[in-house]
Amino acid sequence: MFSPVELARYVRDSKASWIDLEIAVVAGARALGFVAMHVGGNGKPDGLARFVDYSIGERTITLEAKSSESVPAAKDIDFAALSVHVADANASGCLLVAPDYAGDDEGNSASSARELKISCWTVEQFASVVESVESRHLTARQVLDIVHSCFAPADVADAVEDLLGEPRWASTELYSAILDAIDSVSDVLSDSVRDISMISTPIATRPEFKGIQIKDLRLAVSRLASASKGGMALKDNSIFLNVDHDELVRRVGHLAQRSAPARRRSSFRESADDDGM
Repeated sequence: MFSPVELARYVRDSKASWIDLEIAVVAGARALGFVAMHVGGNGKPDGLARFVDYSIGERTITLEAKSSESVPAAKDIDFAALSVHVADANASGCLLVAPDYAGDDEGNSASSARELKISCWTVEQFASVVESVESRHLTARQVLDIVHSCFAPADVADAVEDLLGEPRWASTELYSAILDAIDSVSDVLSDSVRDISMISTPIATRPEFKGIQIKDLRLAVSRLASASKGGMALKDNSIFLNVDHDELVRRVGHLAQRSAPARRRSSFRESADDDGM
């Protein structure tokens, strides 16, 4: 119903209404690529978000929205109850959205969040990610990475800042360079697993990618893998190709703004026609 920009505005405008914020967070999760549903009610999470990735399988996280007209104190957030919701839903994590969090990085919010693995996002952080989902090609996989590894408010803030940080190069050019690099090593050590280090040298030596780091390449490869519909998978730093290079380009070429090579016609029809079938 909304563009990412309008949906992000809805998230920001809902911070003082508990029901509106719950619905906005679920809608935002859907925009990010999750299959999300609103739950709510006593003893239940506000929402559930499910994501299926060919490299990590199916993951479900709980969604929690804590609306407030002011900054909630740590005592106002029942982290233990949120942890129970995660266990009851057999989920792998919890994404908590609140206007802000009282206390410094080592306050009660931070220690409780780290201990119980509750990923604490502010309304503004969540809205900013939703707002950038199309312009920066963000995916549910990247959000899951933060939810599973960053819990205290300050940790989440750093991760979101890195996610939204402006790269020094065009994303489309980097995606195209990665596809070329993967093609260049297609016949090298064909019996071994390819990894990001194998494609890093031809990319890092190009002047337009000066200063690029392995983490930047890994993020870009992860985005390509998420868009490849199972054609490519990334686990740790290992790259697994399940289709040939032309088919991979057909599946992710839109990210690199490359024309997809046409599929060759099968010879089956020709043989059948020759036989009069």
